[in-house]
Amino acid sequence: MDKYCTLTKKGLFGAEKKGVHCMNKRTRNTTLIKYFFSYFIPIVLLLSGFLLISKFQFEKKYSESLRISVMDEITAISDTLDNEIFNLHQIQYYLAIDKTLFQYRQTDSPYNRFLVEERFSEYIATNNFLSAICYVGLTNNQLICSGLPIFETDTNLFKIYYNEEWIDFPLISYLVNPMESHLVHLEAKDQELVIYIPKRGNDEYCIFYILSTNELHRILTPSSNIISLCLLNSEDTIITGLAPDILY
Repeated sequence: MDKYCTLTKKGLFGAEKKGVHCMNKRTRNTTLIKYFFSYFIPIVLLLSGFLLISKFQFEKKYSESLRISVMDEITAISDTLDNEIFNLHQIQYYLAIDKTLFQYRQTDSPYNRFLVEERFSEYIATNNFLSAICYVGLTNNQLICSGLPIFETDTNLFKIYYNEEWIDFPLISYLVNPMESHLVHLEAKDQELVIYIPKRGNDEYCIFYILSTNELHRILTPSSNIISLCLLNSEDTIITGLAPDILY
């Protein structure tokens, strides 16, 4: 067995005496390993603790940053939708005092009907949020819808033609209280319609707005890490949105 020896001086009562102390290789390696681990383990523990604390602080800051980013985007989307609904209320106000529509209500002539359709088309052309504007006379069976074909059945059920599908719309069921507005979601096979019915000032007629589902989906498609975002009505029913199945 290999040995490592050191020459030392040792004396009794001050006398010097030469001596040889020897240590085998295994004993020396064991001693070195003990010294190594006596310093290595505390350093590793300190580094591990530092990394865990740093990781926790980073995750905390990232989560807070992500939460703020998501909330800011949701607020921006909500503001956009509020502005679009506000624009619809402005259109509703202007149509309520529109002379062309007033004349049509008094005289249902082809010319007056043409003028109303033109007026509706003007609003649709300047508003990407709209697909159609529909007017329904509740006392004289007048019906105009600029943008999409529509007709009323004998059972007061309205049918709207959209993307080669006739979609049923039970309008009368939403007109019980004229002071209530409604956001309605309709489906037929793979097609969907979103309709906004604002409050009415009287019971003589109703104007409702068929919204552009493409524009709604564009607004409700976030750019951040949101995996699902949906539009709800006043009854907390999902109208449309991004991955609505996740929220069920």
